[in-house]
Formats: sequence, structure tokens, C-alpha cells
Amino acid sequence: MGQKQTKEDQSVKVVNIKIREDAQNVYPDTPVEQQNRPVSTTSEQKSPESQSPGNVGQTTQQTEDMIEAVVGSVTDFKNGEIQEVDVGDKKVLLVKEDDQFYAVSSKCTHYGAPLSKGAYCKGIVRCPWHGACFNVKTGDIEDYPGLDSLQKYKVVVTDGKVIVQADAAALENAKRIKPMVKKSADNKKTVVLVGGGPATLVCAETLRQEGYTGKIILVSQESCLPYDRIKLSKALSITPGEIALRSQEFYDQNGIELVLGRQVTKVESENKKILLDNGQSLTYDTLVVATGGSLAFYQFLVQI
Repeated sequence: MGQKQTKEDQSVKVVNIKIREDAQNVYPDTPVEQQNRPVSTTSEQKSPESQSPGNVGQTTQQTEDMIEAVVGSVTDFKNGEIQEVDVGDKKVLLVKEDDQFYAVSSKCTHYGAPLSKGAYCKGIVRCPWHGACFNVKTGDIEDYPGLDSLQKYKVVVTDGKVIVQADAAALENAKRIKPMVKKSADNKKTVVLVGGGPATLVCAETLRQEGYTGKIILVSQESCLPYDRIKLSKALSITPGEIALRSQEFYDQNGIELVLGRQVTKVESENKKILLDNGQSLTYDTLVVATGGSLAFYQFLVQI
């Protein structure tokens, strides 16, 4: 006490870490905002051992680029369980499976539901609100709704302590878009996607993520960008632009051409061509039709 802190001491922040035993379902049913707040650094502090599970003496060390947090001891966690822990001022989902630890973002990338309240089985966690599924070993999204994957954080075990190591920027922005290749003029192939819902959008993104560099054309009879229809049942006055699944900039950056406000009137499979209601035709090498369904009403004659 009374000693003057050095410049090196002031670049590290150590704060108390406690495991969140019961995450409350309090997140608003709105899309998760991607924040880019700068990471602040303050002086070093110690947390009382009596406040940590297993008397581990949990601490967080934080620099401008990296945050390292002791979140408990190995015996604090059981195989097959998911638990929210604090890393700095953020929540992280920690999973123990076959005595191995994995850490990913704690909120669903769809509308921000707490994944600690979801169902978990053998490496897959399902969102408690709308059922999006994520692989906890990679953070990748494996089932809609939702398009973005979770951030994945490194977990190490040292002297019986479980330590989460996270990039500060990845903690701030819990969403992650899987890398996509760019369209190449050398690839003359064309994939045409018919339908303006999430199925065609996910197909387009997956093609780019898996290395397809040819042309992608998405055709929709609606004049707006593909939007999240789930939201319509919760905010009836909302506009399609407010719940667009991706921005126009996203489509432009990833070479996904949009033909909006046009209906397909005919498919000429022998010529690999589709005709639109304005007389325009599009040729394709591969055609994907994912227009969804519509209600059908039947009348039944009942004799009494």
C-alpha cells in the first residue's frame, strides 16, 4: 500500500469474476446491435478468494487487445452442462463436454436470447426463443433462424483453474460472419435462386463460404430486401427495411445480384432458363427454387 503504480501496472485491469448461476431471460426481443466501444484500461485490483467458486481467486487481466479471465476451477463444472461466466464486463457461455472446455458468445445472434437458458446436447446449443442452433466447439450457426455465428474464445486449464482468453474486439462484437470468397470473372457458372426468404439468402451465403466464385442471382417477387418474417408477429407496424436480414452493402460486397419485384412465370429446364413477368429471361447452370408455401382453403360438404 502507498506505493506508486508504474506505467506497466496501469495497463492491466483486474476485476472480480463470479459465475452467473441463473441468467435471467431479460434481453429484449430485438436484433443484437454490434457495438464497437473502445476497451478501457485501469489499475490492477485483486478479488477476494471467498467470492469465487472453489476458492480459486478469480481474476481478469485486460490489455487493449486481449482479456484473460480465471472463471473457476475444473471441479466447478460438470460434463454436458452450459453456464454463463463473466469475462471482463461481458458474458461468455462456457461448456464442458468430455472433460474439454469450450467458450462462445452468450447471446443468440438472432434476437439476443441468453443461450444459457437454451437446450444443450453433445456440442450443440439451441436458442430458447426461436430455436437457432450453434456448435459450441466452433461457434458456427447450424440452423436458422439467425444468420451469424457466435464468437469462439480460447479456454486453457492451468493448475486446475479454467481460464478464458478472448480478443477484446471479439468480446465487444458477439456476432461473427463466416469468411466468404469474392466473385471471380474467371468463373462463368451461374446459380439462380428463386425466393426472397431466408432459405435463398442462406444458400447464397453458404455458396460463398464454401468457395463458389461464380455468379449468384437472387430473384424475389417482393420489392424489398429479404427480411425476417418472424419479427412480423411481434411488431405489426414495422417496415421491411427495419428487419432486413442483410443490408444492400452486404449483397454488393459479396457479389450477390438481386432481382426484386419480379415474378418467375416459366422455367425452361431444357434450356436452363427462367422467364420473368416483365419479359426478361435469366439463364442458369443451377436453379434453386425456395419460394415457401401459401395457405390452401378447402370446402367440405357435410351431410347430416
